[in-house]
Amino acid sequence: MAACQEWTAPSERAEQFRRISELLRGFMDEFSSRMTAEQLAEWDR
Repeated sequence: MAACQEWTAPSERAEQFRRISELLRGFMDEFSSRMTAEQLAEWDR
């Protein structure tokens, strides 16, 4: 029983990590695109 739990735990952890990394990547893309847009707007002034 304990062996099964040991085997399932890493996969659940990997799933959570993958989900968090996807959220983080989406946030970084949003942030970087917004930053570049603001920088371009400042440079155009």
